[in-house]
Amino acid sequence: MLFPTHITEMEPLMPRGQLYELREQSRQIFLQAGSLKRILPGESIHQIAQLVRGMNSYYSNLIEGHRTFPGEIDKVRQADFTTDPKQAALQQLGLAHEEVEQAMREKLAKEPDLEIGSASFACWLHRELYQRLPEAFRLVKNLTGNQQYPVIPGEFRQHPTGVGRHAAPDHTKLEAFMARFQQVYAPSAVAPTDQLIAAMAAHHRFMWIHPFADGNGRVARLMTSAYLIRMGIDDFGIWSWTRGLARAQPEYYALLEDADQARRGALDGRGALSESSLCAFIKFGLKTALDQIEFMGQKLDLLKLEIRLEDFFRRERPIGSQKQAGDFVRILIEVLRRGSLPRGQVGHLIHKAERTASLMIKKLEAARYVTSDGPKKPLKIAFPSDLCDACFPNLYIAG
Repeated sequence: MLFPTHITEMEPLMPRGQLYELREQSRQIFLQAGSLKRILPGESIHQIAQLVRGMNSYYSNLIEGHRTFPGEIDKVRQADFTTDPKQAALQQLGLAHEEVEQAMREKLAKEPDLEIGSASFACWLHRELYQRLPEAFRLVKNLTGNQQYPVIPGEFRQHPTGVGRHAAPDHTKLEAFMARFQQVYAPSAVAPTDQLIAAMAAHHRFMWIHPFADGNGRVARLMTSAYLIRMGIDDFGIWSWTRGLARAQPEYYALLEDADQARRGALDGRGALSESSLCAFIKFGLKTALDQIEFMGQKLDLLKLEIRLEDFFRRERPIGSQKQAGDFVRILIEVLRRGSLPRGQVGHLIHKAERTASLMIKKLEAARYVTSDGPKKPLKIAFPSDLCDACFPNLYIAG
C-alpha cells in the first residue's frame, strides 16, 4: 500500500460544485433545528438531552459493532455491575461515551474560542474517551493482523494503517495533515452559509486521515457533534445525527469508502480525490440531520406523548392500578409541559387529597419516572428505560 505523505493528496477539502444544492439543504436544517427547543421548557429539554446522550453512545458504539444497551448503562450508574467481563467492558464503553459527550459540551460552553477543528481538540476527545476504557479496548492489530499496537489515549498512531482499500496517511506526516485540516475546517475560516457543509466534509476527511490507532469513528462523530453545537443547531442536544448514521449504516460506510477514492476524470473536480463522491457523502450527512430533526419533532408532540403514556400505564400498570393511570399521566405531562412541578400542586392537579397525591409522588419517584433536587423540591421528568420506550418508541434499533 502507498501511504499518502503530502497534504495535497486529500484535496479537495471543500466542494466547488453542487454548492447551490448543498446550501439549500443546509438552509432547511437551520430552519427546522430551532423549532425543537421551543416545544418544551428548558428543564424538560435538559432531561431529554440526557436521554439523547445515551442514544448517541448506543448508536456510535453500534456502528462500531458493539451493543451497549441503555438498560445496562443504567445499571452501572446504580453500581450494579455484571460479572461477565465482556459485558462489563461494554458497560464501561457505553458510559464512557456519555461522559465524554457531557464533558465536551461543558468544555465548549466554557471555552467559546476553542478551536474544534484542531488536532489538540481531537486529541482531547480521544484522551477523554480512551482513558475511561478498559484495557481490552486499548489494543489494535496491524494491517496483516500478526502484530498488536497499544492505543495510547490522546496520541496519534505510530504505525501505518488502512481501512479496506484506503491507505491512511503516513504516520510521520499526521501533524501536517491535521494542520491543514484545521486551516480549512475551522468554523472561523468558513462562511456561515457553508459551515454545515464543512462539518460534513470534515467528518469524512478526518476519517480519511485516520490519526489514531483506534477510535477514529467515535472521535469523528463527537467532533461533528461539536460542529453542530457551535452552529447552534443541535437544539441543546435533543436530536441525534448518529442515530441516523446507524439506521443507514451500510450506506454510511459505502459513501465513506467511495469518498476515499481518486478523482474520476477531468469533470470530477481538481483534487486528488473524487469531488463528486465527497459531495455525495455531504448530501447524505445533511439529509440524515434533517431526517433526525423531523423524527424528534414528531416524538416531542405533547398530545401524542400523552396518548402513548396513557396506553403504557393502562396496559402495563407499572406502578399502580389501571384506575390510577390517568392521574399518573396527568402528573407526568404537566411536569413535561412546565419543566418542573411543585409537589404541593399535584393534589390540586389530579383532584386528590394531599395524602393520596404524596403516595403517588412516592411511586413515581421509586420508579424513577420523576426526580428532584431534594425531598421538598419540585418534580422533574426522568426517563428510565421503560418510560423512555413508552414515550419515545423506536428511538433504539437492534442493529
